[in-house]
Amino acid sequence: MYKRHTGQVSMLESPEMFGSLPLDPNNDWIKLSKLVPWREFDLKYADNF
Repeated sequence: MYKRHTGQVSMLESPEMFGSLPLDPNNDWIKLSKLVPWREFDLKYADNF
């Protein structure tokens, strides 16, 4: 069974997740991650279970 996780931590808000190194907000991958509608993906994914 798929369980949604609430309270997702942002990668930019928790640099300790990456060895205490802050992520560069100008990095192309970080910019892309902000454009993806993650909530919509989660809702569609959950429909499969």
